[in-house]
Amino acid sequence: MIKKAKSQNTISSILAFAGGGFIGIPIGQSIANREPSWTLAYIGGGIAAIGIPIAIKASKNVKKGVDLYNSSLNLTSNNYFKPEFKMIADRNGIGLSMNF
Repeated sequence: MIKKAKSQNTISSILAFAGGGFIGIPIGQSIANREPSWTLAYIGGGIAAIGIPIAIKASKNVKKGVDLYNSSLNLTSNNYFKPEFKMIADRNGIGLSMNF
């Protein structure tokens, strides 16, 4: 699941970069007082819109992969971790100490 999410994230990043570039070109042309090609901005918006569902699916696959991994862990090992918190004060000031 994590490997699949990694490849999906790479694809969505490439699409977002390309879409943002296509959107940025006409904006830069407009700022430079040249005739902007708004068709590129529309194409860029479409490319970026294609990347959004892929990014959402990648996020869901990461969450599934982490949940799958965590479900396979031994849950009784967490019983040994019992931190103690103490307030400490000395001439330098006050603080919080955690011992485990």
